[in-house]
Amino acid sequence: MENSQIATTLLICAVVVGVVIYFQKKQKAKENLFKKDDIKPSNLKELSDKFKDDYFNEKLSDFALTKNINFEKVKEIYPKFQHTNLMAQIDWSTFTGRHKELEDIIKNWDKYQNLTILDRYIRFLKESYENELNSIKAKIKELK
Repeated sequence: MENSQIATTLLICAVVVGVVIYFQKKQKAKENLFKKDDIKPSNLKELSDKFKDDYFNEKLSDFALTKNINFEKVKEIYPKFQHTNLMAQIDWSTFTGRHKELEDIIKNWDKYQNLTILDRYIRFLKESYENELNSIKAKIKELK
């Protein structure tokens, strides 16, 4: 009878120790999730800048092709130009910011309310680049 009591006591102690270790590991993992060092700053500016370059390359490529303009002439006016057939886009899977950041930027822009915040932001960027893009196109036409 004493052996079974000792075995039962050891089993209960082992279970208690196991549970304590389990919860300590879980707590440690939770603490690691909330370290401030791991929080990355937003990369929205970099993504937007890359989108702008890609968008200008896309639109200027189309413009040069439709107007029969040599790509070298385009490059004279817009040195970053590289001919492309690809559509400009933002890879949102690499975005490290928050949606609130996007909402703050386009809060006074009431167009395309039925689209997602990501699609609205892209349309907002395209619209904000139109004047600069048209100015570059006009300079290219003058060179032709």
